[in-house]
Amino acid sequence: MDYNTSRPMLILPEYGRNIHQMIKILKGIEDRNERNEQAKVVIDVMSSINPSMRNREDLEQHLWTHLMIMAEFDLDIDIPVTIPEKEKIYNKPEILSYPKNEIKIRHYGRHIVALIDEMHQFEDEALKLYSIQILNQMKKDYMEWNKDLVSDEIIINDFKRMAKRSVDYLGDIQLADVKIQKPKKKNNKRGK
Repeated sequence: MDYNTSRPMLILPEYGRNIHQMIKILKGIEDRNERNEQAKVVIDVMSSINPSMRNREDLEQHLWTHLMIMAEFDLDIDIPVTIPEKEKIYNKPEILSYPKNEIKIRHYGRHIVALIDEMHQFEDEALKLYSIQILNQMKKDYMEWNKDLVSDEIIINDFKRMAKRSVDYLGDIQLADVKIQKPKKKNNKRGK
């Protein structure tokens, strides 16, 4: 028995094996005029496979490009649209670089680091209020990740480590109480 797993891989599987077979037969046609006519028939069949594609503005461009991709650009026909070169289609995009920002204490995230870096623009009372807001957010973040009760002292010590300036102005402050709401469990008991 002939299974698809033993057959060669499809280049564009969304069109199915029959379209790929049509293109293989199309490549074997020697008369150029007949090959051009049959290519148009294959394009019509390709457009009927996925009717939702008919709403695309560049449908004809899209179908002819796919035809050439499935033919591995080895098909001598008159194409009514300009298709991209083979190298352009198969070129891999450049690898994106990942941010190299080191976060000292990861469970607080980048936003806390950014807020602490902005502290230099505040002075006196505004600095104290700004710092308290950051500390409360740090406590929320800590509770979100750790689910344990945390003392204000731990949060303040983490804040001191992350801040690049003296934070003696905090004194003995008390942070807001944070309650993380846990999702309610569904009652899976079945009625008897």
